[in-house]
Amino acid sequence: NNEDSFKPNRPESIDVKITNQCLHGCAFCHEDSNMYGKLASINAMANFCKKLPPYIEIAVGGGNLMLSYNHTEIFLKMKNLEHILEL
Repeated sequence: NNEDSFKPNRPESIDVKITNQCLHGCAFCHEDSNMYGKLASINAMANFCKKLPPYIEIAVGGGNLMLSYNHTEIFLKMKNLEHILEL
């Protein structure tokens, strides 16, 4: 019966990699980030997030997030779209 299973109509959370840039070069890095990694554009991230329903948890990751020149602006845009951010 329908009470025995739960099938959500949208994701509860997603992982988003906003940068692949990192200066540390750790051998154990599962992101394979390096100093030549690229940053997500603010417009690309905003357009992506606008397509998501509100209140989805977005786990933001990638390389070193603090190297991103635009991380604060991206985070604010996500928050304004009523998404829940996890860093």
